Amino acid sequence: MNTSDLSQSISLYPTLSSGSFNLKVNFEKSSELRVEVFNLTGQEVASFNEGKVISNIFHYDLNNLAEGLYTVRIIAGAGTTVRQLQIIK
Repeated sequence: MNTSDLSQSISLYPTLSSGSFNLKVNFEKSSELRVEVFNLTGQEVASFNEGKVISNIFHYDLNNLAEGLYTVRIIAGAGTTVRQLQIIK
């Protein structure tokens, strides 16, 4: 899966969150899925390996993180895409 295909095959919501978010994926073929969350300094603060997936909705709990802006990197196959997530409490 390339980056363009990946960007169109995923949705992250809500982007303004109280500490959790959902990731909906709908791939044409099974792909290894990894989700990484980074703070503003670039430090990885959470990561999730989901294994091979085709279509699913994943729920992630980040209630242990402080308020702020985070970068969520989604890696599937050979593709990578990035989304922003803001946590407010």
